[in-house]
Amino acid sequence: MMNKTLIVSNDIYKESEETLLNLGYTLLKIMRNDWMEQAVSSHPDMYMTDINSRILYDSNIAHLFDGVVPSKKLIKCNRGVDKLKCIEHPYNIGFNCVNIGNKLICNRKHTCQDVLEIAESMNCEIINVNQGYAKCSTCVIDDNAIITEDISIAKCAGQKGIDVLLIEKGFVRLTGYNYGFIGGSCGMINDNTLAFNGNIKFHPNCKSIEEFCSNHSVIILNLCDRELYDIGSIFII
Repeated sequence: MMNKTLIVSNDIYKESEETLLNLGYTLLKIMRNDWMEQAVSSHPDMYMTDINSRILYDSNIAHLFDGVVPSKKLIKCNRGVDKLKCIEHPYNIGFNCVNIGNKLICNRKHTCQDVLEIAESMNCEIINVNQGYAKCSTCVIDDNAIITEDISIAKCAGQKGIDVLLIEKGFVRLTGYNYGFIGGSCGMINDNTLAFNGNIKFHPNCKSIEEFCSNHSVIILNLCDRELYDIGSIFII
């Protein structure tokens, strides 16, 4: 049976939420809190990452999974810093890393130690980048293809043989910042469907994005007819 449970930000567009609910998905929402920088405090990728069919998550959101029977294995991790130090960058990026095949792209210095150790135990190659918001900046299409606005991530991924589409930055909204990131505006909701919180027609590289996804046999689902908005990625569990 296809997994129909998604983790999303409470800041998801209401129209996008309705689309997912109408498709039969159950939504677990991350709510804003007062110990994380407000603009990203409801973003799932600030509290979890997915590695090889496992969800590694911050112990501070353990309550989210009460009564949930996920298809992926859930692994609780300790962020390793006091909540008061998690409010601002770089203390808030402990889980903002991206898994592509057997690789984990992250800012190693500030990634949660539990995440690094678990990734290494699964024989993941750790690829260090300066970009702290690696997951936000990266839209994973499949185990060997990504879309990103970040030049450093594109370069590192390309050197590892990953197919990369580098797009223009600045065309994803995020309140409190000049702009958000493409990876934070979307997520795979099944094996071949990439859902966007908004509509990629508002992005100047929409045709390239559509062609890239099509070349990798991935269908794009625009959840509503609004400009892309960064909600910290959509996770399927």
